[in-house]
Amino acid sequence: MSKVNIGNQLLALLDAQVHSVLNSTDLVAQHIFEQVEALNDVADLLDQAPEQKDGVLYAKVHQVAASVAEEMQFQDATRQQLEHVLNSMRYFVDLIGHAHSLEVNSMIADMLMARIRDGYVMESERLRHDAVLRGEDPDSVVVEAIDDEDSIDLF
Repeated sequence: MSKVNIGNQLLALLDAQVHSVLNSTDLVAQHIFEQVEALNDVADLLDQAPEQKDGVLYAKVHQVAASVAEEMQFQDATRQQLEHVLNSMRYFVDLIGHAHSLEVNSMIADMLMARIRDGYVMESERLRHDAVLRGEDPDSVVVEAIDDEDSIDLF
């Protein structure tokens, strides 16, 4: 059975996971900022034209406020992604602690990578994982359409 140096794969996987979390939180923070700016614009309109408080502006304020509340759900997705990074790090530490070399037979490497992949709940995470294992840039994976499915509904 062939040997695989799994260390580089695990490090690339961890790097991709961390960068994905950082990129997604940056994007959400930018969206929240934009929504807050939109709320400020509406508030300015209300202050300038009190006679036009006919429901249209109030509906706009409600719409923007609802959008901000929805965007703030990112912390749950971020928490889940960071938990997956931590799980991958634990597997890596276990591997280093029990081996003199990071070379393992390919069957063990495949099982470990499958175990890490099975821990993901978002399809975008699985796509990034697969890209890393194929030696591709995980940021080049088109996940925008799938990330829409990754949204989390609060009760």
